[in-house]
Amino acid sequence: MDWKLKIAPAAAITGERVMLGEIAEPVGQIDAETWRILASTPLWSFPGREGQLTFTRKKILDDLDRLFPGAEQNFAVPEQVVLKKGGGKPVTVSEVDRMIVDYLTANMTGLDGELEVKEITLPGQLFIDKDLERLSVEGVGAMTPGRVNLRLTVTAQDGRVLRQIAANAFVNVWKVIPVAGRPLNLKEGVLTPEKITYERRNLALVRGVPWEPKDLTPMRVKSSLNQGTPLTSETVEPMPAILKGAQVYCLWRGNSIQLVMPVTAMTDGSKGGQITVRNVQSGRELAAVVQDAKTVVAR
Repeated sequence: MDWKLKIAPAAAITGERVMLGEIAEPVGQIDAETWRILASTPLWSFPGREGQLTFTRKKILDDLDRLFPGAEQNFAVPEQVVLKKGGGKPVTVSEVDRMIVDYLTANMTGLDGELEVKEITLPGQLFIDKDLERLSVEGVGAMTPGRVNLRLTVTAQDGRVLRQIAANAFVNVWKVIPVAGRPLNLKEGVLTPEKITYERRNLALVRGVPWEPKDLTPMRVKSSLNQGTPLTSETVEPMPAILKGAQVYCLWRGNSIQLVMPVTAMTDGSKGGQITVRNVQSGRELAAVVQDAKTVVAR
């Protein structure tokens, strides 16, 4: 047998029996009369006006072997075939994938990086009547690098939602971001250019939002970091106005009196934040709000 047929993963059926020509197409050249005979070969009964059948690759090959003994090599069969009567024609996986990639590309452009869509997952085969129905894609929840949840919606011509199908995809976003140029710790103080280097990283695998060194706010690491660790909202923080152990002045304001006393900062504190300080003379601790690098105001 010098012919070969490729079985489709999905097909729309019209009659009471499934014909080979409804689910297969020739691969390469085939004699017209040979194809006519093959296409008219009945396979399975499919009564009724509507319904869906699913066959495994093994089931299909076994049935084809009974009809065409020894011709298994003449058929390219997918792992599963879904047949539907009523409800439109199958939408190819490549068509749905393209719609999802186009949607994600259009709606995640603000990430300022090289976007790459992987691992698109669908719950099953889609069938659409393209004359009467419309298929669209929308995001569900946060549109951030990593696993993104999506919804496929089938609507009628009048806008009525006919059905919705959950889907998801994994989105990689590649971007050059700042990382620790060497091992860093809290004692390093302000992050300066010599402590930073830049590497191309996948934001889907990076925790937090990458720090932008162009920001003039002095920053430091939150804890010890290994060389190459991304500098993000998870790993860096604004440099405190007052550091633990610093000697500063505490203002206490009464109704008609104001006192100034030297105190020691017991914790780090940013401007406007509350810290604990200790009175140098009495040893008493109290809460105070950071006013600037040298001053706190007692609460």
